Amino acid sequence: MKFAEYIPLAVRTCKPLPVADHINHMGLGIVGEMGEIVDQLKKAHIYGKPLDQVNIVEEVGDVAYYVAGIVNLFPNLRDFLDSAELPNSINIERLHEAKSKVTRTILLNSMSAANLVVDLGVIVDTDGIASEDAESVAKTLCMFLYATAVLLDVDLGQACEVNIAKLAKRYGDKYSDYAATNRDTDAERAVLEAGIS
Repeated sequence: MKFAEYIPLAVRTCKPLPVADHINHMGLGIVGEMGEIVDQLKKAHIYGKPLDQVNIVEEVGDVAYYVAGIVNLFPNLRDFLDSAELPNSINIERLHEAKSKVTRTILLNSMSAANLVVDLGVIVDTDGIASEDAESVAKTLCMFLYATAVLLDVDLGQACEVNIAKLAKRYGDKYSDYAATNRDTDAERAVLEAGIS
């Protein structure tokens, strides 16, 4: 699935909020989902547990969801993750070298993501959503998502597809407070496993 196709499918299940609150929601979501990835890596690295690849793909899809919620605010960026410009914006060779230290690299990515979402909120509060600085931060979040998928050997298109399937299981076509708080996590896991195998 192309990210540009994913965005409208993802954002239809975002809770309707004013822009500043929406950005906070998306930012908190990015940081929270990255924390779940970090927790998986910690369990593997420190405790020797096998990585739950289904969960890793799910979490990358969840990060994609929150990045999509931000990218949707910037029409110029909707095709960026599908473009040839994106891989050219990142030092791919260094990114592949970083895979040998994936735990440390993902931890650094998580802290960077937290800084980016704080920056975006501050910029929007002072300069508005249409500022070049706000779009630049959103573009960097796209690069961050791409790098995270590469580091974890996750196909971003597949992560987006299974994320949409999970969201459809949870919400149907649109967000509801009831569905957000009354999730059937076993049914969602079954959808994820079916989409990843």
